[in-house]
Amino acid sequence: TAAAIATAVVLVGTPALLPSLAGAQPAPPPTSTPFRTPDTDACPHRDVPPPAIDASEVPAPGDAEPRPVPVPIETVGGDELAACGVITVAGAPALPPDISASGWVLTDLDSGAVIAAKDPHGRYRPASTIKVLLALVALDELDLDRTVVATAEDAAAEGSAVGIGAGGVYSVRQLMQGLVMASGNDAAHALAVQLGGLDTTVQKMNTKARELGALDTRTASPSGLDGPGMACSPYDLALIFRAAMDDPIFAELVATESVPFPGYPKDASKPDNPSRPDMPGVPVNPDLPLNEDRPGFTLASDNALLFNYPDALGGKNGYTDDARQT
Repeated sequence: TAAAIATAVVLVGTPALLPSLAGAQPAPPPTSTPFRTPDTDACPHRDVPPPAIDASEVPAPGDAEPRPVPVPIETVGGDELAACGVITVAGAPALPPDISASGWVLTDLDSGAVIAAKDPHGRYRPASTIKVLLALVALDELDLDRTVVATAEDAAAEGSAVGIGAGGVYSVRQLMQGLVMASGNDAAHALAVQLGGLDTTVQKMNTKARELGALDTRTASPSGLDGPGMACSPYDLALIFRAAMDDPIFAELVATESVPFPGYPKDASKPDNPSRPDMPGVPVNPDLPLNEDRPGFTLASDNALLFNYPDALGGKNGYTDDARQT
């Protein structure tokens, strides 16, 4: 029979350093320290993620610094997962030597059993993987057939975008496709508005995390952009993703390779400046940006595993300067 379906969650990845090949010549002696997986045995991230490298998590003037998410007295998932180094079952084969993630977990998607892990409850920044939690909240509360007219604020959301535009008309299902398939922060913003606004949505996401038992998690934004108090763990991401895969709509979304996606009308607040008839895409007035209707386009998933890994069911990746690859 086929191997058990599993979900792998990786947080804070850095590229492995691969040795160069020297043809028939003997390899030169190493000139630098060989790559080594980050050492988490001493639980450096038990309470908070690694220090930020930018100002994204500095509280707004007048706001207090959020206290760390409390560490549960009893380890969620069992006492064995309280360790911060590598955790495997007795008799397991050696791990590959070049795993680059600080924290990760491999679990059975059906039962939730942990097969192997490293720093499973360490606190890290989830980046856009936290959009899975937003998707759960949206699927709970929103009618997928509801239509939404996007605003300029939606379209101007910071970071990755699916490409919605002010005045564009989208169904909630299409916004969910933009959220899950293309990691669109513009889609996350539009969905958060439908859920009551950004602050309300963050509260709902954190409530949902607690309901699931994801007690290492506190999101600071609907999209996964870093903010004060942002934290998650490999274990929690596996828990959240497993809950999401129980929803057939989410499972369909993350397994979709491509779908048609709507365009949007030109910006009525800006001077009309269409393309030259003889050169589409080149503005008639070169001193002004193009201002014309954006046609619909094909939206493709940004999850390379769907296209390159046989029988992949889907997943969610993310990146910020502080989170790195997740």
